[in-house]
Amino acid sequence: MPSHETLEAQLESVGYFPGILLKVIGVALGDQVPVASYVHADVAIGHSTIGRHLSVLVITPDRLIVGHADDHSENEFGPAAVAVSTEAIRLRDIRVIGLNHIYLTSDEEAGLEVPAVLRLVISWGAGQVMEIEPIECPDQGCETDHGYSGTVSNEDIALTVNADLAGIPAASALLEFARKLSAVVAAAGR
Repeated sequence: MPSHETLEAQLESVGYFPGILLKVIGVALGDQVPVASYVHADVAIGHSTIGRHLSVLVITPDRLIVGHADDHSENEFGPAAVAVSTEAIRLRDIRVIGLNHIYLTSDEEAGLEVPAVLRLVISWGAGQVMEIEPIECPDQGCETDHGYSGTVSNEDIALTVNADLAGIPAASALLEFARKLSAVVAAAGR
């Protein structure tokens, strides 16, 4: 069974504010010991920014802890910062675990065990996420308020791993995490 040390090693290997993430995830874990964990580094692209995004998934005996971290560059609104959030979902409340496998036709001939691309989607239906941002004007000198634009989506998480980019170990780890999550969610629903 994985431990806090396993999670710490995963966060250290990514190198993205591991101390802060350990503190925040530790609060969500409380006294529980992780059953399995997966750490996924990604890029967050905004209209005028590119930042790092980290997702941390931790299975406990009765919950799924979902953590997110985003860095924010120094700007006119404040200093550089990292924003970290967590959510704890009861395993019995998870409604959907979707795993999309994309194999290249050459993978079968090569006998590869891991798909070229894996996409894990987890949905618990707790609510919806609304992302709103100001509409930017292409005219740099324009000072008119052009309003806001946004999207609404189900409260879930989706992680995509490309084995060519992230490596076969990362894809294998996501596949193994999905197996464990499926097993504990099925057991929680009995």
